[in-house]
Amino acid sequence: MKAAEQLANVRGRLGWEMVDKAQRYRDEMRRRVDAAPDKRNARTATNRALAEAEKKLRESIRAGTGLVRESIELLKKLQAMKNALERESLVGSAYKRQALIDATAGRRRQVERDLRQMKASYERARDIGRDIGATDLYYPESNCLVADVALNAGSRNWPGFDVKLLKNVKQSLNGKKGHDANFWTVVGAIEVRQYEALAAKKLNSERGPLERAYQDLHKRVTGTRMWGSVYDTAFLVFRTYADRVSGREEETANALLELLRKFAHPDADQ
Repeated sequence: MKAAEQLANVRGRLGWEMVDKAQRYRDEMRRRVDAAPDKRNARTATNRALAEAEKKLRESIRAGTGLVRESIELLKKLQAMKNALERESLVGSAYKRQALIDATAGRRRQVERDLRQMKASYERARDIGRDIGATDLYYPESNCLVADVALNAGSRNWPGFDVKLLKNVKQSLNGKKGHDANFWTVVGAIEVRQYEALAAKKLNSERGPLERAYQDLHKRVTGTRMWGSVYDTAFLVFRTYADRVSGREEETANALLELLRKFAHPDADQ
């Protein structure tokens, strides 16, 4: 059962990683087109490379979507036998990756459906945890917060966070200070500050402190796998936020996302 869970998780992770890699390559080709000298041969070559990159991205989106769907189907078969906190969290993670893929593809309505599925799965994981007396529900609760921000930040009619949920996430982080602090607790505190700024549409005013906090953490921890996870979550919340706002708020969301992309994928800039 555990092996099947991990197989499903790897499929979903691979689905998004394929799309993300293809997207970053496409973006690099776009930059090359913009920087290409104004000569016919050079422009033709770079435009051809961009067209090929666009094709590769479309193919990756189709393949990645297929892998995530296979992941969800396998997890649901396991749930039919017995559900568990970890299993429900993996379903939420799969929907999160599907939301990332659909955001890349520009399918906004589908992104919203993915995020609602993601949030519902993590809420069920939290409820299962409460029923079995789990003492640490930070993972499912923090992901409920992520889904809430991605669904609503920047919207006019959003009343704001679930106050109790936000309080629980902060308490979990505060309980892990000192000797229990690690990369995830430090970055988690930065993300909560970031989400509160997004909810208040004041991301630009927090840009400096957030950039310094991320840069300070990166000086201490440079592991790209960990920063890759941070970047994935940021991609989801910043991309959806940037679609709803404009001006400096949009600019700041894109700038922070670019900073985290460089931490997660430093080789792309070499």
